[in-house]
Amino acid sequence: CGCQAWASPTRCGNGAAARKAADAFCGGKVNTSIYDRFDRATGEWVYPGGCA
Repeated sequence: CGCQAWASPTRCGNGAAARKAADAFCGGKVNTSIYDRFDRATGEWVYPGGCA
């Protein structure tokens, strides 16, 4: 896992689905923080903490 968790098909209002997709990508757990954000340019949620 790098510095982003790639959670598409997520729109800005679908954070729960984004988190589930990021957890699945990371093999179980993404590191969440106050710096998680929705990137309008890419249309994806960004989890700077990467995978746990």
